[in-house]
Amino acid sequence: MGLDASAFSELAAKGITATVNENEKKVVLTGRVGSVDYTHTIDLANWSGLITAEQVVECANLFFDVYPKMYDRFHDAGGCPATLTVTIDPDVYSPAATGGNHCWVNEQYLSDHPNDFDCLTHEYAHTIQNGWDGNYCEVSGYIEQFADAARYLYATDSGRKNDTGWNIGPEDSSSTRTASTRFLLWLDYAYSTPGNDLLVKFFTACKNKQYRANKWSQAWTYIFQGSGLAGKTADQAWQEYLASDFATLSTKAVYGVSPLEAKYNVRGKAGIAPTAFALYFPLCNSGSVNTYGSSSWTATLAGQLWELENFNNGNSAWEYVRCGASAGGASYIRTTLPTEAAAFVFDFGKLYPANIASMVLNVYNGSTLLVSLPLEILEGRQTVTIPTQYRAAGLTYEFVATTNAASRLGSVQLDRIIVRTPEYGEEEALEDLRMMAKQGASLKEMREVMESMLCVLPTPRMLDALSQLHLQTVRWLGMPSAVLN
Repeated sequence: MGLDASAFSELAAKGITATVNENEKKVVLTGRVGSVDYTHTIDLANWSGLITAEQVVECANLFFDVYPKMYDRFHDAGGCPATLTVTIDPDVYSPAATGGNHCWVNEQYLSDHPNDFDCLTHEYAHTIQNGWDGNYCEVSGYIEQFADAARYLYATDSGRKNDTGWNIGPEDSSSTRTASTRFLLWLDYAYSTPGNDLLVKFFTACKNKQYRANKWSQAWTYIFQGSGLAGKTADQAWQEYLASDFATLSTKAVYGVSPLEAKYNVRGKAGIAPTAFALYFPLCNSGSVNTYGSSSWTATLAGQLWELENFNNGNSAWEYVRCGASAGGASYIRTTLPTEAAAFVFDFGKLYPANIASMVLNVYNGSTLLVSLPLEILEGRQTVTIPTQYRAAGLTYEFVATTNAASRLGSVQLDRIIVRTPEYGEEEALEDLRMMAKQGASLKEMREVMESMLCVLPTPRMLDALSQLHLQTVRWLGMPSAVLN
């Protein structure tokens, strides 16, 4: 088959054992995650080679990343199986289908859409449902809407690939409560607590076959009980949801993080740690500031807290921040990252070099300064690479701009900061852009994402290549806002 157990080394390091059966053309992976013993079989009897051996391993890694998280949350309500088989076959339903604890995924689809392996996450959610009956849901569409909500929450690698292409469309005048995946995500984000999980209660109401469609007013009473929605109807909750920008913010990644995730940290509420970090304005601002000195405020993006001192955000009206209106002052931006950083990318929209003494990025381990990395006093994009010996999780990063002369409008205008993590490679970046083109993204949207991937501003040749990719990539015709299967 071209596969042996050594190919699954990443899982082996986590205690997962891979057994390759050449005769039956199967890979059986077994191991304990938390307190549960899982068995995951990958059936390769009809594997044609359209996807590589490395991508088969990617499918295995995805299962052990996403399925145990869903199992832990919903097993008590649904009796979910801990044994699951996936068949990779170029001739099965595209993109994928599920029956019981067996999933089939179309190999041609995976080959054509290498950034959409999270179609399997959607299928695993159907396995978690373990036999929902549409007759006992308010609408049968709840089966797919729950699977899409689970895909969003539990997409592998915190949605790093998923969010570049797959999208849950915003609500508009044609939206209805019973057809909305976002509404389920909002209920979970806004009102679930550790002791009163509304998404689990929704799961239970659909699973237990207690409420037929005409009795779902009772189901919603049960779901809302003990929460801030107690005593309200589902339609009243829907109106509250529509009044929030949760209903409209995009779920497509911008600078590595989608606007919805940037503002609300939906996955963080569900216990999923982010893997992409950025700081852009004004979406992340926690407060309005209209002064250059003696001001301290915070910005939060995807649950990551940044502290800013002596930066002005124009009462949160600017898409940037400014500092350095007084001579001899220092302005700071600090954050402590839960994961390793390879580089910090700074986009400076405007600088007054004569007024600036220095700009540096300091790296701390606790209160100990590890290294101070200087920035050039130049407008545009600058990248500060973190030396390998100073890369670790839990370090604090501090940008410091020091001025030696006053400027009424501020000496430094910072548009955004993007944190590059070590594992983001060139091929992955290209596939992200190709996926966006297939999904009909505009050239402007693709350029914004490309800029977030680069350590320098794009050259004319890069922009021409991007334009050609946008023009020549074949679109998916008639693709809905969320991929259905």
